[in-house]
Amino acid sequence: MSTPNIEIDPSLPTDSSLLEPTYINYQDLIDPTMDTDIIYERLLEELYDVLDCDKATHKDEDKLPNLDIVFDISKKTVWKNFKNFINAVQRKETDITDFIKNEYGRTPSINKHGHLLITGRYTSIMSNTIRKYVQLFVKCPACGSLKTTISKNHHMGIDYLICTKRNCSSPIIKNK
Repeated sequence: MSTPNIEIDPSLPTDSSLLEPTYINYQDLIDPTMDTDIIYERLLEELYDVLDCDKATHKDEDKLPNLDIVFDISKKTVWKNFKNFINAVQRKETDITDFIKNEYGRTPSINKHGHLLITGRYTSIMSNTIRKYVQLFVKCPACGSLKTTISKNHHMGIDYLICTKRNCSSPIIKNK
């Protein structure tokens, strides 16, 4: 019986130090007579220290621009700050337009101002669609960072979301 030949994508992190556990000595942080909310806050602060991140800056630097989506007189939904969003998530226009096309069954276009246009009234559901895109293709499932890239493994047929902030990766599971 032969063993299968497995190839590992060289772009994925292989640092074994990422696998070493870090232990928190919680007994120094809490007193059994403390309120559970205080215990939770102290443990959460210690976890942020272990992960080497500041929760305040973590939230601020991973903010997406507010969506500016309107319905115009030509019966099209217009995403006015589409270019700002593209820059914030560091993805190609075609990645997002293809996703929107698959969601709505209509091909969006980009006008000379960089606004995304799609025929029909999608103003009420467009933010949910964009949120879904961010969850699937941008946001790191491990730490929640938006500082990610996509690595395509054509040999295995699996795309990976690579978190540049924590140097971790996870497979992208595309829901139909």
